Amino acid sequence: MRKGGNLLTSIMRKGGNLLTSIMRKGRNLIKTVMKKSRNILTSIMRKGRSLLTSIMRKGRSLLTSIMRKGRSLLTSIMRKGRSLLTSIMTRICLI
Repeated sequence: MRKGGNLLTSIMRKGGNLLTSIMRKGRNLIKTVMKKSRNILTSIMRKGRSLLTSIMRKGRSLLTSIMRKGRSLLTSIMRKGRSLLTSIMTRICLI
């Protein structure tokens, strides 16, 4: 009986040790996978932020250039309109 008992306890010990080593390896593997996925996600987020900021900067500069051109165009139209109106008025007054 003792030999059978000893055999059973040794088998149980070896099985327990095997299970604990498998569990440790699994935990370590899960931790490494989580770390790598976090790193990948953070790099994607950084790249996305930099891309968004560059797009926003370019959009702002484009808008400001359009506004400047629009202002200069409006002022030139107003000047031409004034000069045209004054010439018409002077002709009417002369007649």
